[in-house]
Amino acid sequence: MTITREQFFEFVKNEYENEEHVSPKYFLKYFDNYEKTGKMASWNLAALLWLFAWFFYRGMYFYGLVVFLLLLTPAFLVKRFHLDDAIIINLFTCVDIVISIVCMMYANYFYLRYANQKISNGYLNKGTNIWAALIAIILCPIEINTNTAFFIYICFYLIVIPFVLLYRNRE
Repeated sequence: MTITREQFFEFVKNEYENEEHVSPKYFLKYFDNYEKTGKMASWNLAALLWLFAWFFYRGMYFYGLVVFLLLLTPAFLVKRFHLDDAIIINLFTCVDIVISIVCMMYANYFYLRYANQKISNGYLNKGTNIWAALIAIILCPIEINTNTAFFIYICFYLIVIPFVLLYRNRE
């Protein structure tokens, strides 16, 4: 990384926030950990819950679009080729879950790289874009079509979210 902690703080914070606010504090903690260990993976519960909308909120529109298309592809294939086999639908649901886990684990790293690139190009504070995130959520088609897929998603979130919260509180 070519940026300093202070530059990263200026990039992540909103105009009214200081280092003690939750969001800048969270990202500064990740920045410090990354500088010490070089470890890219971390837990980002917001990225898990909101997936592509989180990327849009943070201004990373390309990443958000890629995640959105990756999530939409299995649903498109099921509808386009009229795949009714429950095994195939469950396989695609598992692919969606894997994409969700990857987003959760590497969203902070993607954000740090994005900030590094923007700061290197002269952008010191980009803030957030709640409108882009809301529009992304509103325009998102509902891809859960079967009761089985819906059940798998609910079980996944009911198991993973408490685990993530417990793990984060342990540190």
